[in-house]
Amino acid sequence: MEGWRKFLHEQDPPTPPDPPQSMGQKALGMLGSVRDKLAKGFDKIDATLQQDYCEKKFPELLSAQGDIETWGDLLATLNCGIQYKNRKVFFDVLTNQIPGLNAAKEVFAKASDSADFILKMYQVDDASRPEGNLSKLDMDDHVSKMLDPKVEKEFIKFLITAIGQKDPGETIDPNWDITSELEDYLRDTNAGRTVDVPDST
Repeated sequence: MEGWRKFLHEQDPPTPPDPPQSMGQKALGMLGSVRDKLAKGFDKIDATLQQDYCEKKFPELLSAQGDIETWGDLLATLNCGIQYKNRKVFFDVLTNQIPGLNAAKEVFAKASDSADFILKMYQVDDASRPEGNLSKLDMDDHVSKMLDPKVEKEFIKFLITAIGQKDPGETIDPNWDITSELEDYLRDTNAGRTVDVPDST
């Protein structure tokens, strides 16, 4: 834990002590704090801390939550699932604790970077999408088939930037999904024009 305390101290100045909490709440609070720092600073920590986080602390946090809940969770999942050198170990640990993420394991294994993962993730057949918030990255199958490759590339670049700018501690909106994000992106970049996805298909 000493390494994490030093890492957190270097990232931010000390904050006043919180009101008394149970040990479980304190542990989850620290894990959440580490997650928020790593969401945007994964490449700045050494291999030992990356291993400790991706193989122990982050799976422990997600296991306690039961799902990816925040933007920081999503970014940390991308970091551990793509940038971490032993990402197979990360997913073996994680999917043992959260079976709903097992459907994304193969997608992560084939992805070369975050953009490639999002591209492969939204091309997953709707019937095979993972459970929980990671399913929000699975685009409507009919829309993904119509998307021009140039537009697709620009949209993914925009999406990664947008996710990276969000507060890592912010809960992912239950109404957010990649198809509606595409609709908004097309509207904003094409004089109000967008795709029309029916309520039921």
